[in-house]
Amino acid sequence: MQTGRIETCAEGAVTRIRVTDSGTFANSAAVQACGLMAVGVAGGSCRFELGACRSLDSTFIGVMALLALRGRANGGAVEILNATERVRQQITGLGIGSLFTFRDGVEAPAEWRALEVAGRAADVDRRATIRTVIAAHETLGRVNPENVARFRNVVDLMKGDEHSSGGA
Repeated sequence: MQTGRIETCAEGAVTRIRVTDSGTFANSAAVQACGLMAVGVAGGSCRFELGACRSLDSTFIGVMALLALRGRANGGAVEILNATERVRQQITGLGIGSLFTFRDGVEAPAEWRALEVAGRAADVDRRATIRTVIAAHETLGRVNPENVARFRNVVDLMKGDEHSSGGA
């Protein structure tokens, strides 16, 4: 599976995260870690630049929802910038669109840096990915109860995988 390129840019209390091509479970753990640093402080916010994003999977969307909830609790927010109609539908189709402010026509900053996850052992990356997939899908279920049934198999499978890999 090809994953997209993720880049970040800090603008004061706002962290911008640009997704090129696709946001998937494979890059969600790094995005979650970066986003939590932003929304974990009072008034901290994330802006997802999705103008060059073709698609998002449910894990990536769940991470964005988790960040939106954390941001709200700390007086911040998560904004979705320049999303295509398809990506916007992927988000709102899960019944969680109200968590975000959608804005179009927003210029992107000139300076971006790649979001790095290198330097971690493969088993640590695997455990982090499993935990991220679980947290993302449980968040989707908390925000919209219809998502509990929709993603029950994913959560159960990942919890079993987490247990068998010694992550629990």
